[in-house]
Amino acid sequence: MLAPVDLLNIAERLSTRIPSSGVYAPDRNISWLAVGQGWLKLDDISGAFRALNRA
Repeated sequence: MLAPVDLLNIAERLSTRIPSSGVYAPDRNISWLAVGQGWLKLDDISGAFRALNRA
């Protein structure tokens, strides 16, 4: 079983694969917001800032 940190690292890597074109902007923003919130729940402020700066 994967730890929450491992799952968030996987989610972060998957979020980087979303194309940067305008059509995918909502999907990309939602993904990075979810990753950022996940890091906040684990009290990892640097991870949250990293993710929210990408949104």
